Amino acid sequence: MSDDSERTVFAPRANARIGTTLNGIYQIESLIAVGGMGEVYRGRAIQTGDAVAIKMIRPD
Repeated sequence: MSDDSERTVFAPRANARIGTTLNGIYQIESLIAVGGMGEVYRGRAIQTGDAVAIKMIRPD
């Protein structure tokens, strides 16, 4: 389980991704969760409009 300090560390970077496009395929809509390995976002496939989950793994 994550503690609040972990969420605080990743929140600024995570919020910067909201509203951006990933590889021209997915639009990132909102942050779902933050964990020890990265963040999970709610997104939408641009061509089909399908809802998707996008997990971004921390590089370190």
